[in-house]
Amino acid sequence: MRALGLGVFIVLLVSGVAHADIDIAKSDAAFEEGLKLKDAGQLDKACVKFKEALQYNPNAVGTMLNVAVCDEQTNQIASAYRLFKDARDHGREQNLTEQVKLAEQHIAKLEPDMPYIAVAFAEVTDDTKLLVNNEPVAIKDAGNWPVDPGAVSIVVSRPGRVPYETKTTIEKKDHKAIAVPKLGLPVADPHARRKVGMAFTFVGGAAAIAGVVVGLVAKSKYDKQFPDHCSKVSLTCDDTGFQATSSAVTYGNVGTGVGLGGVALLAVGAYLWFFSPKDEKPPPAVTVAPHFDGQTFGLTAVGHF
Repeated sequence: MRALGLGVFIVLLVSGVAHADIDIAKSDAAFEEGLKLKDAGQLDKACVKFKEALQYNPNAVGTMLNVAVCDEQTNQIASAYRLFKDARDHGREQNLTEQVKLAEQHIAKLEPDMPYIAVAFAEVTDDTKLLVNNEPVAIKDAGNWPVDPGAVSIVVSRPGRVPYETKTTIEKKDHKAIAVPKLGLPVADPHARRKVGMAFTFVGGAAAIAGVVVGLVAKSKYDKQFPDHCSKVSLTCDDTGFQATSSAVTYGNVGTGVGLGGVALLAVGAYLWFFSPKDEKPPPAVTVAPHFDGQTFGLTAVGHF
């Protein structure tokens, strides 16, 4: 164990308990690099290395403390607060008295300035998910969740429902309530049938025209073989005429198939286009939820009208 270093950084390398999914050697190496960068005055780069070390070994109490200090210095006080609490808890498990005391000192310092959000749900199910600043938050903790000062994004999702997203800003010591309405069902495009009909009509029309053009080209190629290479009397052709008429017949069959397919698609498209209801409207989906912005309380209606 190292002694406390100079400045606000904590020079403690405590690897913690080994697990199969961590790499203590890489964690220690990254931590040492961070110390060298810190000693050289390159604090930003040092913090990057400390965070890298924590990724390799999430149980290293000393690394937790250093990363927490980095967050604290960049005003990410909620992030720092959570890391200091983790360091305190891990330190207690490992009987690291000095580290526990240090973590508690920082926790006490940060708590008075901590901003919190309280997320209130109009409906909560077992599969409801909450993200605060892209970090998952347990629903049971949503009523009093510490956040870093500044912009805060909240996303509530549930399989088969439209996610609810909102953003707010928060300052130190603020407590803000966020009301989340009942998540609505996806609403299909009310004009989807008409749009599909239009697309089918245009594509079918183009295919029918293409079929006619191919058929005309094939007929012209077939007719050109008479009377030089084929005879309408004997119904025979020389080699050149036979190859040309056979090719023309093939093109004619292709043109016929394309044309018939185009006509069928055009007919379906025209039916969908011209016989779809003209007064299609999305079903009403209105949710009333409480709204509280820290100063005023009211009701908010959310949905389609």
